[in-house]
Amino acid sequence: DEEAVDTINRDIVETLVREGRCYMSPTTLEGKYSLRVCIVSFRTQLSDVDFLVDEVVRIGGSDT
Repeated sequence: DEEAVDTINRDIVETLVREGRCYMSPTTLEGKYSLRVCIVSFRTQLSDVDFLVDEVVRIGGSDT
């Protein structure tokens, strides 16, 4: 349900920030707690984005 997804997304953001491996800030879209990525460094590479996705899946789990 939507509340469970919000809880998982909160846990993902809090864990990423706590571990310091990468940073992500949340936002609310249509009343739902959502993950938000803002890449501003020209040094960011695809491998950095892949790492972030892997971390989100690691923390949030994946049933798909």
